[in-house]
Amino acid sequence: MITSLRKILSDRAFTLLELMVVVIIVGVLATLSVQHMFAGREMALEREAISNLKLIVAAEKIYRLETESYISLVGLTAINQNLNLAISNSTFWNYKVELTGGGTGISARAQRNNGAATTFCLDQTQINETKGCTY
Repeated sequence: MITSLRKILSDRAFTLLELMVVVIIVGVLATLSVQHMFAGREMALEREAISNLKLIVAAEKIYRLETESYISLVGLTAINQNLNLAISNSTFWNYKVELTGGGTGISARAQRNNGAATTFCLDQTQINETKGCTY
């Protein structure tokens, strides 16, 4: 009776090697999926920054139509107050608007908070959507 029970259990059981191979395969698949998840998240954050910059530049254009000048602003709170915007506070990006060309133009910047060198710039033409800001 005991020997037949052992034989039944040994026929159905996995070896340690088989279990280790399965654990390694699952670990590799989990690592790959986590990397893709973080890449997708970073891409979404970059799109958020560019979208906010386009909104800020559009608000600056409206401000210029009303006051005949652009305004230089640092920080999202100042941008929201002076340009009558309601961009939600971002823990990921610092926003700044600088005057260019002696006050005849602007450069809106979004710089990543996490220490990475990721920066996006947009000028008043809304054409130069550059990563790295050369101007």
